[in-house]
Amino acid sequence: MSKINEVGTIEYLSEFLPIGKDIAIIMKRYKLNEEWKDIEKIIIFGYGRQARKIIKKFAENFEIIAIVDNDSSKWNTVSELNIPIISFEKAVPFLKKYKIIVTAMAGNYNNIKKQLSEIGLKEYTNFVQHETFITEWYCRFKKQICLLKTDIFVTPFCTLKCKKCSVFIPYMKEKKSICLEDIKDTIDLFFSKIDFLFSMDIYGGEPF
Repeated sequence: MSKINEVGTIEYLSEFLPIGKDIAIIMKRYKLNEEWKDIEKIIIFGYGRQARKIIKKFAENFEIIAIVDNDSSKWNTVSELNIPIISFEKAVPFLKKYKIIVTAMAGNYNNIKKQLSEIGLKEYTNFVQHETFITEWYCRFKKQICLLKTDIFVTPFCTLKCKKCSVFIPYMKEKKSICLEDIKDTIDLFFSKIDFLFSMDIYGGEPF
């Protein structure tokens, strides 16, 4: 059941989520046009780590016509769900028929965006990056809060002194233990406020 229920999307985000007011402001700037609302068939562009995280969820909601990838070693193979993986050139004749979800990050996305733009396709009209699609499409058209990724911090104690520590442990002035019950309560609260999470990573020092 959607966590938004009868409450409007913006109102829900503002009231219930920890950073809801900031998210609500972003959500007022929708990027996808109305043509995305009732889509039933999609094409996935890119079959790397990101695609593998989301493909099962997407398969529940859409018919995935094909997966396009620029890596020739993947051509003429199939995904874990037996969806054919094909080259861009082979997909060109029918790319305009379907909405395209690009599962690539930063620089790779820009390269694919250029490929698609060169054949006359437009960002947010014909294709979109998976991060934008996940956060906007499910929220706007399905009234669901679906998040791509979150992290959980389990302990600030670590014997390493990494200068680029992702959770800034070496720079903490005070370190306090986090009990298992608090971690569990945090996770339970988090999942009570969302509908689906694609990935959760554990961060911290040396919890095991």
